[in-house]
Amino acid sequence: MDEPIDTTDEKFPLRENCDPTDPDEMFWWMFASLPGMNNAFFLMPIVYYRLVSKRLYDLGARVKCDACGHAAEPTLKLQLPPSGDPQWATGQGKWVPIDTPDVEVPLVRRAVDALSPADRAAFFKELARRADADNTNDEGGE
Repeated sequence: MDEPIDTTDEKFPLRENCDPTDPDEMFWWMFASLPGMNNAFFLMPIVYYRLVSKRLYDLGARVKCDACGHAAEPTLKLQLPPSGDPQWATGQGKWVPIDTPDVEVPLVRRAVDALSPADRAAFFKELARRADADNTNDEGGE
């Protein structure tokens, strides 16, 4: 029986923030922005890909050889949309050669990433409330 995955502190999976020794995370970052996704990071909820990572591990896939410890280094990295890009929040980013210089992470993304899960949820709830209020005002409401 599959063990449930705790999603209370979910993060966006990047190679830099995934644990290469954790079966739930060792392949997780590799599923972002798959070919043919057309401006979407993931087709399914992010937590689903943690389950896929674990399944690959259970079927024998490894990032590092169990016997000798050798691990092939990736030749690509996911480059998120740059600061100021109109698609920074929803754009898929792109896989680029590993030696491509990193782009600046938008200030707002760093600020949201620093929030606790509870504060992040409250922040998004407030943004949604304000967007609804703005839409009401635009439609001749209050």
